[in-house]
Parts: sequence; C-alpha cells; structure tokens
Amino acid sequence: MSTKIFSSKQSAFTRTEGATHRGKPYTPPLNSKAGFTLAEILITLAIIGVVAAMTLPTLISKVNEKVSENSIKVFNAKFIKGLNLTKTAGDLNNTYENTYDFLVNGLSKNLKMAKICDSSHLDECIPYNKIKYEKKDRSEATVNINDLTTASKLGLSDGFEDVAAFVMGDGTPVILSYDKTCEVDTEKLDKSISSCVAGVYDINGSRLPNKFSSDLIAFNNAKIGTSCVAEIGEFCISTQAFDPANILDKLDEVPTYNGSTDYWMAAKNYCASQGGHMPDKSELISIVKKIYNTDYIDENNGTNDLSPDESILTTIGVSLGDELFSSNPQNDEEYIWTIYLGDNRVIWEGGVPAIRTDWDARTICISD
Repeated sequence: MSTKIFSSKQSAFTRTEGATHRGKPYTPPLNSKAGFTLAEILITLAIIGVVAAMTLPTLISKVNEKVSENSIKVFNAKFIKGLNLTKTAGDLNNTYENTYDFLVNGLSKNLKMAKICDSSHLDECIPYNKIKYEKKDRSEATVNINDLTTASKLGLSDGFEDVAAFVMGDGTPVILSYDKTCEVDTEKLDKSISSCVAGVYDINGSRLPNKFSSDLIAFNNAKIGTSCVAEIGEFCISTQAFDPANILDKLDEVPTYNGSTDYWMAAKNYCASQGGHMPDKSELISIVKKIYNTDYIDENNGTNDLSPDESILTTIGVSLGDELFSSNPQNDEEYIWTIYLGDNRVIWEGGVPAIRTDWDARTICISD
C-alpha cells in the first residue's frame, strides 16, 4: 500500500490565478489623521490678520465713542444736580467772592469732590502739565495748565474772571470759572444755572490724548486756544448753544424791531462779535444731517424716522426739543426760519411763533 505524502507548503498562485484574486480593501490605521500643511495655516492666519486690521479700528472707535458719550452723560447728570442743590441752598448771585470760594463753600457741599485747587495750584488737581489743542490751520499746539489762571484764558469774559479746579469723587478733573453776577431763572433752572459756570473737564482722567475737543470737553462757551467747541462736518462750531436773552448784556447795543428787543438780531451780532456768524438754512441742514447721521433733511418741512447722536448735541449744548435760529428771515422779515430738533424728527418752522422779537429759539455760532 502506497502512501502519498503532501508538502506542508502551499503552492503559489500562478500568474493567471493571482490576477483574478480579489483581496479585502485597505483600511488605514485608526490613529491616522489628515492635517493642514504649514502653508495653509500661514495663509489662514494672514487672512485673519487682514480682516482684523480692517475691522478692529472701526470697532474700537465705536466703542470709544460710546464710552465718551456715556461719560459725558454721567458728568452732566452729577454736575447739574450739584448746581441745582447749591441754588436751592441759597442764591448764586454775588454770594461767593470768587470761583475757589464757590467750590469750597458752595458746590462741594452738594457734589462729591476729592480735591479743590485755587488758580495758582491747578496742576495739583489736573493730572498732567499740558493740554493739546488744534488751531484753525489744523496744526497742533499746547498750553500749560498753570497758564490757565484767568477766565480769559478759557475764552470767557464779562462776569467770568478767575478760575479754580477740582477733582470729582469719581476722579474726573475739572477746571471751572464762576460768574458771581449771574442771575438764575427759576423757570429754566438747569440752563440758567449752567450759565453761571463754565469750564472744561477730562472724561479720560490722566490717560491720553489730553486734547481739547477730544477727551477734554468744554461747556458754556469755554474753549482753549483757538479750538472749536466741536467740528461737525466742515464747520467749526465756535460757541455752545445759547439763549439770545442771556447775551444782551454782552452787546454794545441791544437791537430792536418795531419797538421791541430783536433777539434774533442780537444773536447774529453776538456771533459776529465772536469772530463767526449765525448759520444760514443750508449750513444748518448740513450740521443737522451730521447730528442725525442722515443724507436727507427736507429744506422747508419736517423729516421723520431719525435718530440723533446725543453726544454731538451735548458737546454743542443742545437738548432734544430745542429750536435753533437760522440767519434766514422770511419775506416779510418778521418771521425767522428755525429748526426743531426732536428725538426722531426735525421740523422747519417759518411762521408763528418764530418771531424775531419774542421767540426764544437758541443759537450756535460758526467760525468764519
């Protein structure tokens, strides 16, 4: 009996068999990961950097504007409240010898202050030595804090004579001048009390830029150097808004119309005495467009669905609900074009009660 012995080795596939053999598909190891190349990462970072460079400045600017707007509102609220309480406690007219006396014995009783400095020690209240401002030719100049020793150095005159400084409880530094001859109209308490004081304050404390009309905010016609109170578009607003009745004593002659005080002409003359002029209708339209951030304001009627930039209004001393004189009378010369500034609309008024002799519309002046 013969026995057949098989080899333990399997025979190999022939060329033909191998060609027809089908194996399982290849599966990569579970720990294998597809990644980005260095070039792809660098390109992505470059794109992010470009987008950030384009958008961040605008974002930061908007944030800063909002912070500034809120800081101004907070200062105004505290300051006006302190003035109102000081008036309630006693008459402001000829009550205090000077600004320093007004701060020490008057306002500081009703407004929290960390420090008060007289005119010879302003630098002890103001946390820097120099203030920057922009001249009319757009070049930058500086003024030393200790040179601001009189009201005239803040562009003030008449009842404003000396200055003093103080630091509010929240750290806001203020340079102030007090008009001891001012009279307060109890029917317009906030505005008339505000006319008793003028000055500048820094919403930014000691931080830069320490520049007038930037982080240094002026009120009641105060200014430094030849700076504008505000720049709105192409216009340099040289004064904050004022009631014509409050500047009559600053004129050489009070104008009249048909035997009555001509408040409109008085305001025009005052602007001229300040080296400027009352804006005409077209100039007011351009200014109001900037205030309400719109491309269209009707030239003769009302414009609705608007939203004002209240920080601009605050800077130029205008409140929602105010009306501003234009330099344009109507055909009969008795009625004046004024513009009403509302919270969501503006309206041109050209008839009653916009009469030059008895209308208390407010006025801003533009530098020539």
